[in-house]
Amino acid sequence: MQRSEGEGKFVSVRGLGPGFVSVNINGSEASGSGDERKIGLDALPADMLGTIEVLKTLTADQDLNSIGGTVNVKTISAFDRGKTSAKIKVQDSYSDLRGEHSPKISFDATQFLFDKTVGIGFAVSHEERKTQVDEDRHHSTGEMKFLTQDADVDPNLTAEEKKPSLLQDLRY
Repeated sequence: MQRSEGEGKFVSVRGLGPGFVSVNINGSEASGSGDERKIGLDALPADMLGTIEVLKTLTADQDLNSIGGTVNVKTISAFDRGKTSAKIKVQDSYSDLRGEHSPKISFDATQFLFDKTVGIGFAVSHEERKTQVDEDRHHSTGEMKFLTQDADVDPNLTAEEKKPSLLQDLRY
């Protein structure tokens, strides 16, 4: 799983990147956005997921459209659960960085109709996620330079500041 901001986003199978992995939803192939083949799984609501199948090798009954493998995401289904069901989840998480709570409530259910000939599954959820991302980015086309203790540096630096460190694009 390749992550972005702590969330799982793209799937890699057998060391091959997400562009070589086919993603199906309930057996139907999903398509990526633009010219990309990869599918961002972070857009799928977790409350709708029933099971996830990862197929590393293809069999004769499958489409031969993926070198790395196939991921089949199955949504909740009355037929998979085998009964009429209902579930309520209430969750809360606390972020030390923000000092705030992020509440979430979800409800999912399955229902059989017409003597178990038709089954439906659905989910509803609401989340007030409060996140904070702290990051430093430095983009440089210059080569990396190293600062060592015996380097010619600012004489006003303390001993702690003069310790060896890796600096990118050091400028005076």
